[in-house]
Amino acid sequence: MRDIPEAAESAESPEAVDPLADLSIDYVEMYVEDLEAAVAHWTDRYAFTVVGTSTSAEHRGVTVRHGRITLVLTQATSELHPASAYVMSHGDGVADIALRTADPDAAFHAGLARGAIAHRFPRQR
Repeated sequence: MRDIPEAAESAESPEAVDPLADLSIDYVEMYVEDLEAAVAHWTDRYAFTVVGTSTSAEHRGVTVRHGRITLVLTQATSELHPASAYVMSHGDGVADIALRTADPDAAFHAGLARGAIAHRFPRQR
């Protein structure tokens, strides 16, 4: 397991801007067993629209959106992709919740300072 840095000690002034104030959900990634069935489910039943696709040696993915909600549906095409083991153990389900904020590093450390447990470091697109 990687070492996650401890929260930085800081004396915050009352005027300090809360780095978590603008935190929002960017997208939710779901690992699915059958990509076509999952896309049909979200588009037919909930009026989501396909806005993107991706393919690699290990997975296929489709991004669907309805209003401000974005779902990334991912199917493993190789046992090497984490979706393979996830779906075998749990069935279709949420694999990742991507958060959006203006300053990911500050938000990460603010979360740690408030008792959050880090699973991994923030990534920027």
